Amino acid sequence: MSKPEGSRSWSAFFHSERSKRQSMVPGSRFITTDFDRGVWEVVAVAPRAGHVIPHARLARVGMPSDTKTVSVGVLADRHFYLPADKV
Repeated sequence: MSKPEGSRSWSAFFHSERSKRQSMVPGSRFITTDFDRGVWEVVAVAPRAGHVIPHARLARVGMPSDTKTVSVGVLADRHFYLPADKV
């Protein structure tokens, strides 16, 4: 099976995901791009059982009991989250 034209190699994909994870350390803050514009802080970054891509555990700033887990790929996607220090 050949890879689709224009697709990245698995090596490039994993290197990209590793660099995303390294830039998302506990304490990093992100703002959602939806109507809520909530500020979320990275609590932990770790692999999740059954997933190839690492995930970040987030807590809402000011409401630490409000938590969620997202892949580092989603967290790095500027369509969903923006680094709080860039806004």
